[in-house]
Amino acid sequence: QDLVKAGGQLYKTGNFKESVREFTDAFQQFPDAIAATDFYNCACVYALLGNPDSAFYFLFQAVNTKNYSNYKNLIIDNDLISLHNDGRWQQLTKQMKDYRLENKKTLDRPLVEMLDTIFYDDQVDRKEWDRLQQQEPGSPKLDTLESMIRFRDSINVLKISKLLDQHGWLGYDIIGRDGVQTVFLVIQHADLAIQEKYLPMIELAVEKNELDRNLFALLKDRTLLRTGNKQLY
Repeated sequence: QDLVKAGGQLYKTGNFKESVREFTDAFQQFPDAIAATDFYNCACVYALLGNPDSAFYFLFQAVNTKNYSNYKNLIIDNDLISLHNDGRWQQLTKQMKDYRLENKKTLDRPLVEMLDTIFYDDQVDRKEWDRLQQQEPGSPKLDTLESMIRFRDSINVLKISKLLDQHGWLGYDIIGRDGVQTVFLVIQHADLAIQEKYLPMIELAVEKNELDRNLFALLKDRTLLRTGNKQLY
């Protein structure tokens, strides 16, 4: 733990070469004590160093030996953007999706895959906007990204509205926790009319333990502020 913590601290300060040395020492000396997130974090550092082979090696270690299955985190992690056009990326994400579906037989595969795509479309430009805002504030690219965000949001809200109007709220057993959170995310990014339309459905989902209460509170407060009222939560 001391070694992987040191690797993490060095990563945060941009000392990537020293960071991977600490991670590697931990993996070599204590192979039985390594967690999936340790492999994942080491992969991120290698990606930032421009070493895709080592990055993929440790990502596959996380997935295949430690059952890492946080698909949402993987696809929006800015550290891994350089790997997205590599053929191994599709193989990696497919393995993660398959593992998730195999371990929960009740999930509706077509819906889960559709919601994975929606989640990516919701987040990809927002993540890039955040990165540019930090590194190149005032860049004209920010305006282009904002337009793309609005465009993607308009498509996603049509898809989610159709889904909810046809099927009602879909629970964890049908679309998984990631899918449920994706549905919420699209509504959260929609206009006030959409938020108010589906707020009662979301409140009922919370009562049935099909959505985290803190997410409902976030949306409720957002609708209150948008209508000139004070926050409740």
